[in-house]
Amino acid sequence: MGLTFSNSLTNIAKHNFFRFDVKYYKIINNVNIKDYILLKDLFEIITGLSLTQYYTDEITNKPYVRISDLSFTDDISKENIIYLNDDCIIEENRILKKDDLILATIGATIGKINLAGDFEGGTFSNNTVVLRLKDKYNKKQDVKFYELLLRSDFMRKIIWGMVSQKSQPNLQDYDLKNLKLPQISLGVQNKILKQIKPIEEGISKLKSSKTSHIDIINEVFGAEFGYTKEDCDRFGKGMTAGTQKFVKREPIHYRCCLSNISNSTNLRNSSRFHNPNSQYFYEKLTARPTIKVLDVLKEIEKGVQPKYDSEGEIPVVKISNLKNSKIDLGNSELISYEWYNSLLKEKSLQKDDVIFCCTGKCSLGKVDIVDFENEAVLSIDNYCLRLDKEKYNTLFFTFFFRSMLGVFQFERDFTGTTNQIHLYDEQIKCFDIPDLSLEKQQEIVSKIESRINAQKDIDKKIAEKRQKISALIENAIRENC
Repeated sequence: MGLTFSNSLTNIAKHNFFRFDVKYYKIINNVNIKDYILLKDLFEIITGLSLTQYYTDEITNKPYVRISDLSFTDDISKENIIYLNDDCIIEENRILKKDDLILATIGATIGKINLAGDFEGGTFSNNTVVLRLKDKYNKKQDVKFYELLLRSDFMRKIIWGMVSQKSQPNLQDYDLKNLKLPQISLGVQNKILKQIKPIEEGISKLKSSKTSHIDIINEVFGAEFGYTKEDCDRFGKGMTAGTQKFVKREPIHYRCCLSNISNSTNLRNSSRFHNPNSQYFYEKLTARPTIKVLDVLKEIEKGVQPKYDSEGEIPVVKISNLKNSKIDLGNSELISYEWYNSLLKEKSLQKDDVIFCCTGKCSLGKVDIVDFENEAVLSIDNYCLRLDKEKYNTLFFTFFFRSMLGVFQFERDFTGTTNQIHLYDEQIKCFDIPDLSLEKQQEIVSKIESRINAQKDIDKKIAEKRQKISALIENAIRENC
C-alpha cells in the first residue's frame, strides 16, 4: 500500500522550484526550529571547480581537497591528497582559508563537512562548496561550533530531507542557502565547546593508540615473508591506493638486463615494472612457490554501468563505497528491481566476492570483500573475483592484495598515465599469489583478524565519545531554539 500525502498548493509555491516530494515536507513539517538564521545570511557559499588537468605528483603549496578527502566525523584525510601544479591559477575567493568549512553536496557523501585548517592556501573540488563566515560575523562566531552542529544527527537528518534525488542525490544551491541553522548565542556555543574539548582530546588519544589495519596486515605478512615497515616506506608513494600512505619516492637510477623483461607477460620495460623496489618485493614473494590468480579463479566479472533510480531498492557498490578495509553501503546510490532483474545472474554480487577497483589514480588497487548477503551490483570501474574456495581462502586473498606483496603488483602493472590509469582482467589473472595450504592461509588470517578486532574495540569507544558530542549539540538546540 502506497503512502498517502496531502499538501496545499500555497505551501508548494513557497519553494523556488515547487518541490512536492514527501521526504522534503516530512522534514519541513516535523522539524520545528523557532530561533534560527538562514545559512545564506551567515555564510558565503562558494562552489568548487574540477581541476583535474592541473594534477601533479609533486607536493606543492596548492592542495586540492576532494569529496573523498572529507569526513562525516574525522579531520580531512591527508592520505590521498592531490596537489595542483604551478600552471593552476586559483581565483581569490576559491583559495581556502583556515576557518572555511568544506561541504560535500552530491551522492552518498552529502553532509561530509570539514574545517579547511592545514589546507589553507589550497582549493576545493567540484561537488563541494565552501561555507565562509560573512565579515560581520567573523569575530562573533566560532566556526568549529558550526562544523559540529552540521555534523550532528539532528542537522544531518534535516540536510538529507532537503536533498533532491534525480539520477543521484544532490544538495541544491537554493535548498542549502535556505537551510535553517539553530541560532545559539555565542556564550552557549563557547560553553559547549569547552565541554566538548576534553571529549575530543580523549578521541585523539584513542586514535593515536590505534594501528591501521594495513599496518597490521603488513606486519603479519612481513613476519611471514621477510620484509619490514622500512621496506614498505622505501617503496614510496605511487599512483595506486595502497601506496598513498607513503611519502613521495626519490628518483633512482638502475640498470635492467634484457632477460628481466621476460618477467612481464607483455614484455614491459617500464621503470614501474623493473625498478629495484618492485623487484625487491617480487623476490620476497617468489622466494617461495607461487601460483597465478587464474589458478584459483572460478570467474571474474566486470561491473555494470548502472541505470540509477532515486526510488530504487538495490544498492550499487561504487569506488566511493570501497574503503580498502570494508564496503560501506551507507547512502549508496540505487537501481530498481526491474533493472536489476534484467542483468545476468553473474552480475549480482555474492557473499565472499572479492572486489578490485581497477580505474583511477589513488583508487586503483582498493581491495574489499563482500561480507553481506543482500542484493547489490558493482559499478563498471571495478572487477568482481570469485574464487574456488576449495583451493584458496577468500579472506587470505583479500589481505594478501592489501599487503605490499599485492600492492606492488597493482602499482607495477597498471597501464595509462596521469589520472587515467587502468588495470584489466588479463593482468589480474596473471598476478602472483603464494602457493600455501588452506591451513597455513587460515593461520595467517587468524593472526590478522585477532589484531584487527582489538582495533574495533577502540573504534567503539571513539563512536561513543562522538555520540556524546552530538548529544551536547542537540541538547543545546532543544534548550535554546
